[in-house]
Amino acid sequence: MFLPHLAGVVVEFVQQSTAQIVLHAHAQEAGAICPDCSRPSGRVPGRYVRRLADAAIGGRTVVVELLVRRFRCLNGSCPAVTFAEQVEGLTKPHTRKTPLLRSVLPSIACTLAGRPGARLAAMLGMRAAKDTLLRLLRAVPEPPQAHVRVLGVDDFALRKGDTYATVLVDLEARRPVDVLPGREAEPLAAWLAGHPEVEVICRDRAGAYAEGARNGAPQAVQVADGWHLWRNVAEAVEKTVGSHHGCIRSAFAAGPAAELGAARAATQPFDPPDGMRDCLGLPRRVVARTKERYAAVQERLAEGKSLATIGILAGPSLRSRRSRQTSASVVAGVRCGVVRGRLGRSCRPASPSARQRRTHLWAVVREIPISAAMCATGRPALTRSTRSRLPCTVRRALRWDMKTSGAVQS
Repeated sequence: MFLPHLAGVVVEFVQQSTAQIVLHAHAQEAGAICPDCSRPSGRVPGRYVRRLADAAIGGRTVVVELLVRRFRCLNGSCPAVTFAEQVEGLTKPHTRKTPLLRSVLPSIACTLAGRPGARLAAMLGMRAAKDTLLRLLRAVPEPPQAHVRVLGVDDFALRKGDTYATVLVDLEARRPVDVLPGREAEPLAAWLAGHPEVEVICRDRAGAYAEGARNGAPQAVQVADGWHLWRNVAEAVEKTVGSHHGCIRSAFAAGPAAELGAARAATQPFDPPDGMRDCLGLPRRVVARTKERYAAVQERLAEGKSLATIGILAGPSLRSRRSRQTSASVVAGVRCGVVRGRLGRSCRPASPSARQRRTHLWAVVREIPISAAMCATGRPALTRSTRSRLPCTVRRALRWDMKTSGAVQS
């Protein structure tokens, strides 16, 4: 038969779509047997439809809509008054999946567990939630524990710095055997006393595990695992090199390594990084674009064009929604090298001192054409809205100059 798990039902008709196949079926048997008293019955007081998810066919989800009959038990002393029929090989009480699908999903759960398994099952046409896969994974019976000949012992943190436990691993089968509370010698000795077949104990160099192995399995050979050996070697080498740091520096300074370094420095002079190149040593694109934009602005300033015209010709990179005063202040800040750009701190020209930078900045700000905000003294009487449109460096310089001159405005 094409679908052997449907041998006990009669498929009446099939509904197909691009993503789903629905099989409408009913049981073949005329009667049913009571599950409590095992007495057959043929009286049917009612029916209902039961939907069962089945394994996919051709990548499409399969649903079996089974018409289930409810029988009345003919035994008056039976505690079950009515019972629903069960189709052998297809249904079980309170299940929503066929045995075929229930045999496939645990394999996916054992391989991929929750969310990855749910994604794979959906791609295969067998939709299952992550919680369903985890529940099936927990229901898988553990394999019988075989004799452990080579035992691995190590600790792990249930809560780092607070609670620890000990894991026991069968190194030949490569699977965990048991988890013991804490990392003391007594639980390990008690476990080893009940497993005299252990011949080799592979552990770290903790004293508690050594004591537990001696007390619980005196016949076993204790060896150190490779990971802890390499870790101990690395710590010893690091400690030795750290204690002889001065000797190593003097040896390198007077040895052939110093001569090789000097010769290399003579042939290839050191070029310190200036922030203009990327990690591969190639010119950064943002640097090239910024240099080209700066050169274009300087060229148009030299031609005598206004700042508004420069902003229009430069395009959206320089033109903004701010007023003409803001565009002028931005260009002035670029001119004096105080406006923060995308090049970082290493690419901005540094001024000799903070006072000279403020003096130079104030001279530039005085040249900004803010005609509507000029006082009789020639200083821009900036309002709150006008100040907010200036760069932060310009606002700080204005605030400092007004504070030193005793003309701080609210």
